[in-house]
Amino acid sequence: TAALDAGWERLDAELDAPRPGRFERLLTWCGAGDGTARLLAATPVLRRSWFGALTAVLLVTFLVAVAAGAADRPTLFLACAPLLPLVSVALAYGPVLDPTHEMAVVSP
Repeated sequence: TAALDAGWERLDAELDAPRPGRFERLLTWCGAGDGTARLLAATPVLRRSWFGALTAVLLVTFLVAVAAGAADRPTLFLACAPLLPLVSVALAYGPVLDPTHEMAVVSP
């Protein structure tokens, strides 16, 4: 009976789970994790900050690679590469792009 009850609970949980929408399926197809895709689909106001930070990281990576001549002298690129995620997090959670910045500041 325990196995049967566990099976019914799994079935009930699967039937009650929300189905992913088009935007969520697109994000998952592009390589975003399931949790990230669900968060971005459920909170459209946060999309701007997430995509803004992603764009900034890609742009800065490209600019540093071009400026450093990454094919010939990768030293500058390798020195700046660990700092790029820091820039994206600062942009994503900063007051410029994040509409919920005040809530993040007061949370522990």
